[in-house]
Amino acid sequence: MKLNFKSSKDFVDQNSRYMDILYQTEKELFDNKKKYLGKINNLLNTLEIPNGYIIEAGVWQGDIYKIFQTYFGHHRCIGFDIEKYINDSSIIYGDFRKIHTQYNFKCSLFFNGLGAWKYNRSSKQSGLDYATKNLVIGGYYLDTNINNDSHTMPPACFDKVITDNKFFLVYKKVTEYA
Repeated sequence: MKLNFKSSKDFVDQNSRYMDILYQTEKELFDNKKKYLGKINNLLNTLEIPNGYIIEAGVWQGDIYKIFQTYFGHHRCIGFDIEKYINDSSIIYGDFRKIHTQYNFKCSLFFNGLGAWKYNRSSKQSGLDYATKNLVIGGYYLDTNINNDSHTMPPACFDKVITDNKFFLVYKKVTEYA
């Protein structure tokens, strides 16, 4: 099944395994993304990450999630995905938009890997909402910056952190959300 790039429906609503379809049609984009994976440790080394869980929503094949587990330890990492792409007991399965309110983990880093804002607006927004509510002060919200993806700016409780990483947009939570 092809994805309708002109639809206002999130890709996940068109096909819950949309990432597999995208990988087949946008292989070059995903291969470019993998070039930045090795730089994640460099990025993490520049951030003072407080205590709390490391959460990735939209784990897919687990490339980034496995880096987080190695860097922070498996015991600190929790993943979410709608499909079981990999076998990992620390991943919670279901539609994040529907289940995120059931899992209020205080987190120090939240990676919103729920696709691109342009094609997954309600999914991405649920990730941002979760981070706004559950990140501890001093925690970080990471989002992708692929092809200058148009995204929604986080609320005023976040400050943008300037990094030289072209794959991630990094925001630090500086106050509680009012």
